[in-house]
Amino acid sequence: MASVSIVIAVALVGATGWSVASTVIGSANSEPTDVYGARLGLSASDLRSRFAPPERGAFRAAADAPTNGDLALDWSADARTSPLRARFEFHTGLLVAIRATLPATSPLAAGPALSETPVSVLSRHENADQTASLTILAKDCPTHAAEVRRLLRGASTRDTP
Repeated sequence: MASVSIVIAVALVGATGWSVASTVIGSANSEPTDVYGARLGLSASDLRSRFAPPERGAFRAAADAPTNGDLALDWSADARTSPLRARFEFHTGLLVAIRATLPATSPLAAGPALSETPVSVLSRHENADQTASLTILAKDCPTHAAEVRRLLRGASTRDTP
């Protein structure tokens, strides 16, 4: 029986005029475009209400958030379980980067090291400490443009939190 994919795309325009498209793809063979309900294009409020990891944890404003008006929220589990930690980066109020450190056994950790959709780049790699790093970046975000180019050229992503 063939796999069926459902694609829903929503374009959101930020105050600077650039756009982020959030794509949800449902298929047994598709790459994840969200991390426990968090997906590109969400507001911080939507992220807090939709993010549903398998373990309890808490959000906090990132201590090293950029001073250019962008926001970063860190989430960490109460216990050392999946996901161990995550950082959510916002530009003009929209989620443009998800960086998660997960157990190497997590289904989100499985898959190709790099994949690309028309609107995002997904990078994953296994770490020496039995965890995996997963990064999803919006391709059209000016804050992450250099990192997207490095990933697409095959360079490694910066460290996750």
